[in-house]
Amino acid sequence: MTKDIKPYVNKLVNLTILHKKINSSVGNKVIKEKIDELSKSGVSMTMNLVNYLRKISYKWNEDEINKRHNELAEIAYNKVWTIE
Repeated sequence: MTKDIKPYVNKLVNLTILHKKINSSVGNKVIKEKIDELSKSGVSMTMNLVNYLRKISYKWNEDEINKRHNELAEIAYNKVWTIE
């Protein structure tokens, strides 16, 4: 793990939903090495992440992590925690 991403590793935004078997197989690999396994997930949240990572050529850095954080925070606020 490079020290430039270490502060983000255990943040919610850097996590996704995976079956235990898939999660075990990807371990702490870099994101590009995880894609094939992540794409087996079948969970829409994880598939959206896979598609996005492919679109940005696997550039998973501080800016991209912060961008995903903002997107997930907006979804959580507008669709989960806001009572209509």
